[in-house]
Amino acid sequence: MTSQTKKQVLKILKIIDQNWNEKDCENASSDNKNISISRGRKQVYSDIALFKIFIVMNLLNIFTIKGIWRFLISNKDIKKACGINDNIDRSTLSRRLSNKIKPWF
Repeated sequence: MTSQTKKQVLKILKIIDQNWNEKDCENASSDNKNISISRGRKQVYSDIALFKIFIVMNLLNIFTIKGIWRFLISNKDIKKACGINDNIDRSTLSRRLSNKIKPWF
């Protein structure tokens, strides 16, 4: 990946941060929690982080979970811009992307 491409990806992620209203999302998800009983461990990574990873996948034509996982490990600045501060487990990434992203298709 060229430095120009990296700059463009980081710029797009910054625009998403500026326009994403986290409070509206929290209110919508709290309304949904009242309807259904949530089980399991509390989510560590926000929905916006997963959305940004999805955007990076599409911008860079990465088609697999393993591919984006490897990309995030080797590109710490983009991983941080997505809202991931530590190394995300590949199975967690796969599960969360399939639960949150596939319905958007």
